[in-house]
Amino acid sequence: MRRNKSPSGADSGGAILNGYASTKEILLLFFAAILALLVHGYHAGIEDEAIYLPSIKKILNPSLYPHDSAFFLAQTKFTLFDKLIAFPAAELGIPAAYVLFGLHIVAIFLVLLGCFQVSRLFFRERSAHWGSVALVGALLTIPVTGTALYIMDQHLHPRSISTVAVLFALISVLEKRYFAAALLCITGSMIHAQMTFYGVVLIALLVVKPPRGALHNGGLLGFASAPSFGNGVTPDAIWEKISATRVHHYPLRWPWYEWLGIVGPIALLLWFSTLLKKSSPLCSHFCRRTAIYGALTTLSALALTSIPSLQRLANLQPMRSFQLIYLLFFLLAGGMIGRLILKNKPVRWVIFFLPLCLGMFAAQRAEFSASPHIELPGIVSDNPWLQAFEWVRLNTPVDAYFALDPYYLKKPGEDFHGFRGLAERSMMADYVKDVAVVALSATAGAIGADSGSAPSGLPLTWVAHMKALREWDDFKLENFKVLKESFGVTWVIVEKPGPEGLICEFENSLLKVCRVP
Repeated sequence: MRRNKSPSGADSGGAILNGYASTKEILLLFFAAILALLVHGYHAGIEDEAIYLPSIKKILNPSLYPHDSAFFLAQTKFTLFDKLIAFPAAELGIPAAYVLFGLHIVAIFLVLLGCFQVSRLFFRERSAHWGSVALVGALLTIPVTGTALYIMDQHLHPRSISTVAVLFALISVLEKRYFAAALLCITGSMIHAQMTFYGVVLIALLVVKPPRGALHNGGLLGFASAPSFGNGVTPDAIWEKISATRVHHYPLRWPWYEWLGIVGPIALLLWFSTLLKKSSPLCSHFCRRTAIYGALTTLSALALTSIPSLQRLANLQPMRSFQLIYLLFFLLAGGMIGRLILKNKPVRWVIFFLPLCLGMFAAQRAEFSASPHIELPGIVSDNPWLQAFEWVRLNTPVDAYFALDPYYLKKPGEDFHGFRGLAERSMMADYVKDVAVVALSATAGAIGADSGSAPSGLPLTWVAHMKALREWDDFKLENFKVLKESFGVTWVIVEKPGPEGLICEFENSLLKVCRVP
């Protein structure tokens, strides 16, 4: 059995199992992925799929979303994710919903396989390898401090694919296969450039010793004020409105307990580094550099969110690096728990993991209480919101333009399901998810200002929509007619009983779908 060297040249001190997992291990890992799916659930069209799913469907049917495609294309133009999903759907005739569900399971499997492979590089014991897999699998949907991220989402996200790419790139670097690592990073960047970039920063820290004085304030770039959007509305004024909705971009606005989620993993990684310094120098080096990575990205986030000239770059979100830190931290913690505590004692494994999995399952059921735990493709939901979205998809014209409560995603029982992706119709902007795309557009405008690029009109459009929808709960027929005259809105979804005068063609226990006369 060959013994690899750490990046510093020291013997790793641990038996490194070369090659990839055996057939038996592959089957066990796939079974672990299915168990993880059962614990964490699957939800189609939720949260960020409100952005990516419409883009996929527009590729498959370009006539969709004639009024509002800018509210998702402004983000999806930076990724090949939507094309990746649309290709098998178009070429093989497989509905996109089934492609997304199948690839979500594959992504979970590959993450667990990557954890298994990393653990084998650091630990001799099989109990450590499976401890890493089990702890990560049990905690896939644990919140990543105050970032509004999970280790993996409850649906297929571009971040899931980039996580796989970065994880296997880390394995390649640890095995000194640098060309393979570069190819994986390039692949990941085509799917989710932001998250892959943060992974590349960690990889660089693992293999490169920064020269003294490399980190200094001179490395921080300032940006000139962008020109006015017109009508006297400046980017700064719009950014002030946007930033009020993006608390997770600003660590100094987080509650104190969220900072425990920053300091805790960094401190424990440094402790792991000390514990493993003699028995596994490779793992010790990895823990120490990962802790440094967490500290540096935290300092970067504080700079971007506290220095006035940089605040419009807050959407770069350096704290998102903690998604990878959490994954690696729980991988290492699981390996040490398996190695030192659980060992080859099945009862210990059950006592440790059963309550943990039940707790995560209960948290997901509370989060999505009005929806099935696993929303299988092709199954009609009894959720009133999803029923209304399905009726819209089947019974309204492709060029219909809808208005909804701008906070509809946060309504009790709505469970964060995006209207565009599920109803396949255009809608006015919302205040919950569309603002993420607007923030990205504003950031791109800040970066492009010095080069003379024209600012995007999307932030201005979003502000106009928010102003028009501001008093939604008190809307009367006249207000809906104003939306029709000003924006071209032809349909609305309102909660019952709704205002008089609308022509309502569908209703259920909660909602009405109505035409605006």
